[in-house]
Amino acid sequence: MCWYHLRTSSRGKKCVLLHPMKSHGIRLLIVFGIMTLVGIITFQVYWVRKTYDIRESHFSQTISIALFDVAVKIASFNETALQVPTPVHQYSSNYFVVEVNDMIDKQVLELFLRREFDKRGLQLDFEYAIFDCHENEMVFGRFVSMSDPSDTIPSGYEFALCKDCTYYFGIHFPGLRNEIISSMNVWFISTTILLSAIIFFGWSLFLVFRQKRLSEIQRDFINNMTHEFKTPISTIGISTEVLQKESMLRDHARARNYLSIIGEQNERLREHVEKVLQAANIEKRKLRLERKSLDLYRVMGTVCDSYRAIAEERGGSVYVLTDHEEIWVDADHFHLTNILMNLTDNALKYTVQPPLIRLEAIIAPDEVRLMVSDNGIGIERRYQRKVFDRFFRVPTGAQHNVKGFGLGLHYVAHAVKAHGWRISVKSEPGEGSTFTIAIPKRDILSKPSEEQTPSST
Repeated sequence: MCWYHLRTSSRGKKCVLLHPMKSHGIRLLIVFGIMTLVGIITFQVYWVRKTYDIRESHFSQTISIALFDVAVKIASFNETALQVPTPVHQYSSNYFVVEVNDMIDKQVLELFLRREFDKRGLQLDFEYAIFDCHENEMVFGRFVSMSDPSDTIPSGYEFALCKDCTYYFGIHFPGLRNEIISSMNVWFISTTILLSAIIFFGWSLFLVFRQKRLSEIQRDFINNMTHEFKTPISTIGISTEVLQKESMLRDHARARNYLSIIGEQNERLREHVEKVLQAANIEKRKLRLERKSLDLYRVMGTVCDSYRAIAEERGGSVYVLTDHEEIWVDADHFHLTNILMNLTDNALKYTVQPPLIRLEAIIAPDEVRLMVSDNGIGIERRYQRKVFDRFFRVPTGAQHNVKGFGLGLHYVAHAVKAHGWRISVKSEPGEGSTFTIAIPKRDILSKPSEEQTPSST
């Protein structure tokens, strides 16, 4: 186990936190828009359903009248009178039972059905069955296609019996629902147009709010960048003015001190510019990786060494926790180092108390889990999905002591994705955060020979 114990006093830094915009007017607009859309959709669905019921009722009435006339014609053909005033009984939207006064001839029944349906323009395919009082069951007659006489395939419909009837037949219309729906084409076309308009409106609203959010992010970034650049520029300006004084030309020690300050601030400006350019390049193209065999613990130790002095000033510790001597992975040395440095840097920035930063690698059956944990302020659950977004910074109040552009974790997410790995965050406010990078088994290597071991690691 490798430990680094670091102690010092903290050094306060301030930077303005730009609050996300809260607009009650916009919220009311969204609520009103959603209520309006829901009302329009509900109204349209109601009228479509109402129209369907009206069409269904119209078809049922027309069919009932046609079947009543069929019953009258059968009674006339048998030279008897109807025994009941209402011989037609509707059992469902597409199944009817018709009482007659005597035995029914199948051919005569089919002839009368065709005539009455043709008379009323009912071009509906149907199948009928006649009740056999001796067998006490419905005897299937025939499937009749009004549009295609060669179509004789029945639907397999089970005809229900009529308990209070003696002589009767049942008739089923398998395509009635489709016929009703096809007669409502205008309604469905108008509904489709309305839904398209609603989707377009919703999409436009989404784009407007996304553009507004991007505009706010851009504004916040510009304000933050202005603040970050202002300090080093002012420091360089003041140092330059001091050096221009004639008395400074004789005091070489003080001159060197001010030149050192100028160099430090110039390096700080360069780092800021590099971060902005790096973010722009990430968006334009994928990262190019130069993968090679790397000793993961060696890379983690290098990162610890880089942040030793910073942690000493805060009175905390940065350490690598290891249960293995070596873990070799296939990765890009530059980007893997930057990933760990960004995560460690964030851990230090967002820790108020003396920082305890742990870099750890755990070997699981199908992956290696590379973790960076801290005892910092933590991240609320609602922000955890956004921390990898470009320019996003977790709100922590009116002011905070963390400098940056919100680009570090954005870069980390892209670099991890470029490797084909996964990154996740687990955090609770006030209890710190743990960032976990899952390196799949395919990128875990056996120890290379000394000739193959890259010197860069």
